[in-house]
Amino acid sequence: MAVLTQPGKTAAGTIALLLAMLLASACGGMGTTPDSRLDPETGATIDRAAVPIKFFQDSSGRAAYARNFIYMGPLAVNRMGNYHYYLWLGVWSTHADSVDTTKRHDELEAITIIADGEPLALEVAGWTLGTIGSSAPVYDRPVAAAIDAYYVVTLDQIRLLAEASDISIQVAPGEAGNYEVWTNGARGMEALRKFVRQAR
Repeated sequence: MAVLTQPGKTAAGTIALLLAMLLASACGGMGTTPDSRLDPETGATIDRAAVPIKFFQDSSGRAAYARNFIYMGPLAVNRMGNYHYYLWLGVWSTHADSVDTTKRHDELEAITIIADGEPLALEVAGWTLGTIGSSAPVYDRPVAAAIDAYYVVTLDQIRLLAEASDISIQVAPGEAGNYEVWTNGARGMEALRKFVRQAR
C-alpha cells in the first residue's frame, strides 16, 4: 500500500502516524470486555472477565529467584436465570517442590483476600470444572501444572474487590508474606470492574 505525504508533511511524520495507528490497533486487540459463552453440554451460560488479575509472592528463601503465583478471575454462572458467582484461582510456582499437589490443596482450602485492609475469608468449593457446571476451562491455566480452585462468592463480594484500590491474598497462615498484585495488574483490575458493571 502506497502512502502519500501531504505538502509540508515529512516522511518521518507519516511513519510516526502509521506507528501510532498500529499501536492503537494492537491495544484495541487487548480488550478488557467480559466474555460470555453457552456451555453446550451443561446448558449453563458462563460469564468471565477478559483477563484474570495476577498476584505473586516472593519465595526466594526456597530457591534463588523463586516466586509463587496466583491468577484470579470472577465467574458468573447462569442456569436458567439462577445466577451463581465464583472466584477462580490458578495457582502455580517456579520452584520444583511446588509439585506436591496434596500440600497445595491443603493450603488452598481456606484463603483470605484482603481488600483495602478488609479481610474476605473464603473456603474452596471444589477443584474441578464440575464445581461450576462447566464442561471446558473458562480461564486458561497459566501453566500446565497449575492448580485450579473455585470459591463461592456473592456479586457484592466481587464488587467489593473491584472497588478496592489495594488487594492481596493470604493463602496459609504460616506462609511468609501475602500474594501482591503483579506489576501489570491494572489491566486485570479494569477487566474485573467491567465484569461487575455488566453482571446481573
